[in-house]
Amino acid sequence: MLASRRVLVPDAQPKEILHMDELFPIGVGAAIGALSTFDLRWFRPLWLRLLMIALAGGTATFVSGEYQQSWLFVCADILEVAFCALIGAFAVNYLRTGRLSLRASVPASR
Repeated sequence: MLASRRVLVPDAQPKEILHMDELFPIGVGAAIGALSTFDLRWFRPLWLRLLMIALAGGTATFVSGEYQQSWLFVCADILEVAFCALIGAFAVNYLRTGRLSLRASVPASR
């Protein structure tokens, strides 16, 4: 025989505002990756791109309020921005050349 149980569920209030906190690091990361494929003189140094990734990850953590739970979310958001930057760089390069290698977008030094 199957026994039936009653489970009391507290009144769940639907959220009025939907936050899309993960779109910020994804969009900024893709933009950083896309910019890194073009031959922009001011965007060429690697330290500048890494600094922008770190700042975008820190900003994403602060804006979403995840820092109130744990500051380890900063590392997670920085890695998310870096991963999206790689995806953005590969996507732009693939659209421009039809190849998945980033080698074609780097100018040859002579």
